[in-house]
Amino acid sequence: MRVSYKGIVWIALGLLPITGASKGTNTAVNQSECCTLIEQALKDAAMIKAGATRADVEKNFLPVSGGATFGNEEVFQYKKCNLINIKVTFSSSGKNSGVAANTVAEASELSIGYETKD
Repeated sequence: MRVSYKGIVWIALGLLPITGASKGTNTAVNQSECCTLIEQALKDAAMIKAGATRADVEKNFLPVSGGATFGNEEVFQYKKCNLINIKVTFSSSGKNSGVAANTVAEASELSIGYETKD
């Protein structure tokens, strides 16, 4: 009996949905769950613009304790996932020198990674 490779390929492709080897549905579900959090983080980060206050940043992000701080630049973690980070550069307000009075000069794009410790 002679078996062609074409026949084997068609049989294998026909079995994919039965065996659960199809990644289409699993990937869509996992992507949806993960992307929801990332999409929200992107929206929250978009609210951090020049002129925003430190209090505005801290609504959705927490300062990384023991992390790298360089001058007026500080790293923050997303409250809903500590692997999502953003670097914010502050400029001190002329009226108040308190920490809460700092305003955002610049914010980086979000990054994903483990906490940096000194």
